[in-house]
Amino acid sequence: AGCGSQTAGLVFSGADNLNNTELYNGSSWTAGPTLGTGRYGAGEATNAPQTAALCFGGVADPGTNNKDATEEWNGSSWSAQTALPVAMRQLAGFGIQTAAVTIGGYSTTYIAESYEYNGSSWTAGGDMNTSRERAAGCGLETAGLAMGGNNPSPYIANVEEYNGSSWTNATALSTANKLASAAGIQTDAIFFAGNVPPNNVVGTTLGYDGTSWSTRPSMGTGRQAGAGAGTSTAALMM
Repeated sequence: AGCGSQTAGLVFSGADNLNNTELYNGSSWTAGPTLGTGRYGAGEATNAPQTAALCFGGVADPGTNNKDATEEWNGSSWSAQTALPVAMRQLAGFGIQTAAVTIGGYSTTYIAESYEYNGSSWTAGGDMNTSRERAAGCGLETAGLAMGGNNPSPYIANVEEYNGSSWTNATALSTANKLASAAGIQTDAIFFAGNVPPNNVVGTTLGYDGTSWSTRPSMGTGRQAGAGAGTSTAALMM
């Protein structure tokens, strides 16, 4: 999971129950204080700055130990906050530390309900039209995007927009994709990398203008399950 900008990025958590945090200054990485709860498949406020991050949910091995832990980063340390209403894994999110929204996830089933965080507590938000896990998200609490993922179908192309209370289906991806990343805002976003049928890791990049998708230059190295940050014209993949 991660957030920030191209010249001030933050990446945290990861496979093997990592609680690592690393900071990026545009040219090099520095290790930071660790999360209180090691996990992977966590959600984040993707549009938060490097100095005010949010990490929520996730899972620890053997892969069924779902987490409800929420932690805030203040630029120098992580602190535990109000837990999610539901322990879940492989969720996504968007927004900032004091106004964040969860996207999907998996508990004992694929989740459609989203939850909103106001900097101190979680409340139920609108239900997505398509439940999912392993989606990509970006934007703000009142103007967010959820893209791709999987549910009982191994890949989905569905894209939805959030207005602060409800979800609306938007123009779908041309190719279904899960484990991708995203950056930007609802009306100016990019969606990149991920895994497409039948099981191909890609570096494909697409741009979204709030209505339609367009092809952008591909990444040099295809990958999946990374963290995205920044804007559509100055993005960071971690």
